[in-house]
Amino acid sequence: MFNLVSHTLTATLAQNTLQAIAFPTNVMVQGLKVVRLAGGDFNLKFYNRNLEASPIDIMLIDKSDLLTWPIPSPYVNGAVKVSTREAHGLRDGDLVTIAGCAVSAYNGTDIRVHLVLDPYTVLVDLEFVSLVSNEDAGTLTGGVPAAEWPVHLFATVTQAGWVNPAGVPMAYNSQGPDDNTGRPRLVWVYADTAGTYVIAADVTSDD
Repeated sequence: MFNLVSHTLTATLAQNTLQAIAFPTNVMVQGLKVVRLAGGDFNLKFYNRNLEASPIDIMLIDKSDLLTWPIPSPYVNGAVKVSTREAHGLRDGDLVTIAGCAVSAYNGTDIRVHLVLDPYTVLVDLEFVSLVSNEDAGTLTGGVPAAEWPVHLFATVTQAGWVNPAGVPMAYNSQGPDDNTGRPRLVWVYADTAGTYVIAADVTSDD
């Protein structure tokens, strides 16, 4: 049975900085209300994903089973499977940076993610044919180009009020994943106006 409960947190937001707002584990955010403690005008933008990901460790870059993958043309030549130790949060078409690999050919910037295979694995195209060996080191950093940020904007708040009406579910994929691993629900907010904000949420929980 799902219960509608209220949850309130206080967050200090820096100006022009993307920050994650965390809610309890395994909840679905239904509505958000924002108040700036100092009063006055403010402008907060809420995004449906992390636009500035931090580097995560690479567990394996695997080039061994190219012939068995269902890789669409023209990515067969130079396609490699990159597995990460943490959930990568990437989507098809994102650009990533790979660094710190002993096999220097794997390092580079603006590498396109062609397929997200699962939350820990992506297929990228390094645009060359001769891949020397697998790799089990290095980091992968994702990010969304600034020009594409508006695509992921789902709400702008300029005064105290509901981001969505209480009891109305937020748009699909407008919050972090709920995969029963103990990670909190995350919504990302970019503050044009610094300050301390009280963020109240109506959430549904099966607890």
